[in-house]
Amino acid sequence: MSERGQFIRPALWGIGTGPEKLLSVAQAEEAVAAWLDQTPDQPRYAEERERLLALRQILRNTGPVPSPAEVQSVKLAIKGFVRFVRLRDARRQAAYSSHRETSRP
Repeated sequence: MSERGQFIRPALWGIGTGPEKLLSVAQAEEAVAAWLDQTPDQPRYAEERERLLALRQILRNTGPVPSPAEVQSVKLAIKGFVRFVRLRDARRQAAYSSHRETSRP
């Protein structure tokens, strides 16, 4: 038996402690739940949590047998969240590197 909303092509995830690729809507729901569990409910993480909650809602809105349009919507939402996390991490790394360079004697 296949998982709910199996993707024809996997959706890239590869962020945090989750899997590299998501193979279905069901697996995406698990990855989002794990990410929410690991993300503190603090103002610093507000935008990240807001985006995660929006992604979770999109996942929940798909029916037991998602239509191709619903699957496409899910994959676009996943891609958007992954892009957000990677850009955020790149900015943090750049800021850290810049700080280290300016802090050297």
